[in-house]
Amino acid sequence: MKFFATALGLAAVLVPQVAAHYRWTSLIVNSTTTAAYQYVKPNTNINSPVTVVTSNDMTCNAGASPAPGIAWAKAGSVIGFALDTPIFHPGPINVYMAKVPSGQTAATFGGTGKVWFKVAQLGAITDGGSTIKWPADNLSSFTFTIPSKLVSGDYLVRIEHIALHTASAYGEAQFYISCGQLHVFGAGTSSPPSTSLVAIPGVYTGNEPGLLINIWWPIPTTYIQAAIALRADTLIMSEDPTAIAGDSLANFRQRVKGTVCRPGDPDYNLSKWAPNSTKPSKVIVTPAVTEDIAEAIKFARVEGLPLAVRGGGHSSSTASATDGLLIDMRNMTRIRIDEAVKVAYIEAGARTHDVEVATIKHGLGACVGACSQVSIGGYVLSGGVGYSTGIYGLAADNLVAATVVLATGEVIQANESENPDLLWGLRGGGSNFGVVSEVVVKLHPQRPDCYAIAYFYVPDQLSAVVESIQQWLTVRKPQEAVQLRLSLDKDGKPTVIVTGVSNSTKEEGEAAFNRFQDIGPVKAINVQIPWQEASNLANAANELPGNKLCVGAHIDVFDYEQVQKTFNALMQLVKKAPFSLVIYEFYYLEQVASVSLEAAAFGQRDNFVNVICGVFWTDETFSSRARDECLKLKKVVSGSSSTKAQESLGYVNTADIYSTMNETDEYAKKIFGSNYARLQQVKQKYDPDLVFDRWFAIRPATKNTQES
Repeated sequence: MKFFATALGLAAVLVPQVAAHYRWTSLIVNSTTTAAYQYVKPNTNINSPVTVVTSNDMTCNAGASPAPGIAWAKAGSVIGFALDTPIFHPGPINVYMAKVPSGQTAATFGGTGKVWFKVAQLGAITDGGSTIKWPADNLSSFTFTIPSKLVSGDYLVRIEHIALHTASAYGEAQFYISCGQLHVFGAGTSSPPSTSLVAIPGVYTGNEPGLLINIWWPIPTTYIQAAIALRADTLIMSEDPTAIAGDSLANFRQRVKGTVCRPGDPDYNLSKWAPNSTKPSKVIVTPAVTEDIAEAIKFARVEGLPLAVRGGGHSSSTASATDGLLIDMRNMTRIRIDEAVKVAYIEAGARTHDVEVATIKHGLGACVGACSQVSIGGYVLSGGVGYSTGIYGLAADNLVAATVVLATGEVIQANESENPDLLWGLRGGGSNFGVVSEVVVKLHPQRPDCYAIAYFYVPDQLSAVVESIQQWLTVRKPQEAVQLRLSLDKDGKPTVIVTGVSNSTKEEGEAAFNRFQDIGPVKAINVQIPWQEASNLANAANELPGNKLCVGAHIDVFDYEQVQKTFNALMQLVKKAPFSLVIYEFYYLEQVASVSLEAAAFGQRDNFVNVICGVFWTDETFSSRARDECLKLKKVVSGSSSTKAQESLGYVNTADIYSTMNETDEYAKKIFGSNYARLQQVKQKYDPDLVFDRWFAIRPATKNTQES
């Protein structure tokens, strides 16, 4: 009876052969199945198998030709192949990769020689002779993890399903093969040992027990996967591919003057302004000197650990978080003022308030932000607007030099005479090129005090408030800045708040802002304060509890109708996320717009108003909806503005939702606009392996790759 049943099963399996076979047509990257043959080499074999194991067709199938593109994936990420028809023949799956030699591309490389190493397989399940099962049966796709320590570069990735339904005779095993074109990036520096490399053809003789086998009767008691074994030493293919050897970590600690912490250590600190934006880092390095950063980068690359840098921790994105190695800049805060030249040498971990305190002692000021807790490094490198913007422009436009630690661990200077292309890229290109340990910025004459206001209104006064802001916008001066905040007050009541700073005398400030007092606020604060206290005005928002997610909305139409719609939408949102808010930022941006787009990497010189949409919540069940709610609010805010404004990601430093969506470079292209191609050239020169990929990651320009 068992034989009869097996024969019936065999007949059932053989019937579909006359109808169709199956093909691996698409790569799966970032959980997305790409278009058929976009990144997979097409062949002339249609859906027929290869059966001659010594044939060159075994490499990438018969007549394999270049695919039009090359996919990008990070070492340690999950990729795979999809089929046009589910697998219906019994048999195993093997996946190999081969690094493309220098001077060739994934499109042109034929995969010849001992270059292939196995990265994944799917075999059989046996139970001693009663049954044999094939997990590949009916699969329409197969995914696997790229080795986490794999060195960056172009690769061919080859998949085969070996159909064994007629394999009881030599040469009857059927190979369904495809090769994908892949660029691997990341911090890894490892290549597979030569002992694990094979040639295809050459890996099979056809006589292996896994190829020459009758799977029907007698039922095999075991199944031995054909070809080279999937070796643990190929590229640390262990259960924890980022495990760190104790002696390696101990040696690293001895080389660092700062601190090196692992989970459980007393100084291990993941805290950020937004708790939801942290990740459980395997190692946190808090450097004391620039050389510590270099050691941290080299250690991370040897260990295959992803890298991230945390400055002030004032972000709602995970761009400054990682489950690998985190470089925490909080102890690198030294500031040196050169009063004669009017520049400041500022370590990247110093915060806005620290800088203002240091510079005002000399009657000078730097272009810093309106939030005391933001670190100077991230603020300057990505753009930087604040109370000085109207007079002196972007912080990035005031950057004159930087000390940068590259992905190799090399420490270099970027200024007008040394690496000027890198300086250009740092002026708005953020953390894309290396870890900046120190910035040198221009200083400007700064009066010792400024005029500040905070006026509180009830919702019924919103129309009058908007009208007053519209009037002020027609006469405002470069030294004046206003913010309109919509939120709940500390008692949970809806409120409208106007805050403002005039970098001027009290009399000039009153002349600018008295129109807001004339509305009749329910509470009014207007006072002359020391200049260094201006950044502390937003501290109340820094202390809001719970999780936080922010996105910017650009507007070029500011009218009561749309602001009222925004207020109504916000009042619905605060029922679920009670600390949420909307802040309209009215900075004088003519100085920013006057700089040509090509002058620096910063790609947002339109005279738009930025609006911060902040979703703040404490109920963890809301977390899965926070992103959608944030984007919904953004859409309402910009609803009456131009198409260009509505499609903008908002000001780059508040575009947290998009900053880590780096599966493709779609959002990097939007942020950097027409400067993107030049930035790709800078990336290729200073970070060709895309080690720094946490924030609007720029794809390197390279002759060996095409844009995906």
